[in-house]
Amino acid sequence: MTEPEAIRSLRGLLRAMGCESLRDVELKVDDEVDALAWVRAIGPFALDGIEIQIDCRGTELRYPFTRTVFWSVVESLATEWQAALAYETLAEQIEEVEGFPVRVDIDYDCNETSVKPSQQRRQLESDVVVQFPGDYPYQRPMSGQETLADWISDRFHRHFTGLEIRLAPPADGLPLTTTLADLRQWVAGDVRSGPAPGGVHQRCTSALRNLGTDRLVAHRLHLECLECRTPDGLPLDPSVGRAPEQDHCCLRR
Repeated sequence: MTEPEAIRSLRGLLRAMGCESLRDVELKVDDEVDALAWVRAIGPFALDGIEIQIDCRGTELRYPFTRTVFWSVVESLATEWQAALAYETLAEQIEEVEGFPVRVDIDYDCNETSVKPSQQRRQLESDVVVQFPGDYPYQRPMSGQETLADWISDRFHRHFTGLEIRLAPPADGLPLTTTLADLRQWVAGDVRSGPAPGGVHQRCTSALRNLGTDRLVAHRLHLECLECRTPDGLPLDPSVGRAPEQDHCCLRR
């Protein structure tokens, strides 16, 4: 069996693909994966190789490579893109039923022994497997008396073993002890003028998340929420030297 001919230049790629330009190569990839694709030359004078991109996922191929390798990379990128769409669809279904926005992180190299048969698994590379989540199985929202932690364990992880989920804006940063009723009110905007569930205003929640720090450190950096007020109704003023235990910033709660 003869070895596939190595592609060593842009001219060799066009010849192997039966194309006159990289745009023609892009159109061939579009037809193959049914998605918008980009194929670009890289390096000075296009001598180094090409970059293949499908949606926002891409990789570089350096010369030399074969036509078989080219289409293998295209297939892997297309599979990853299709998986990302499946995760976005699941997040949209959850928000539609439960009433709060989430992000579901794509699962690479999943443990196949822990994945339910309803969850598809597809190979990206020889050592990378991606899990395709199925549809959200519920039609009615969980009781508002339950907490976010209850929903994650009793509904999400029961059907989507091994996947990681987190709240999306504007609810990101709320604690797992938040009841679903409070969470839905927060998302609807009914309580944004006051503290978020758990006692922290939305701006304070954002400050904590952006810094990746705890409440006390954020307080000492004077990141008090503008909505926080002292007993006399005035905004907090760190310059007056008020001791941390005496102020009323929600970062201290």
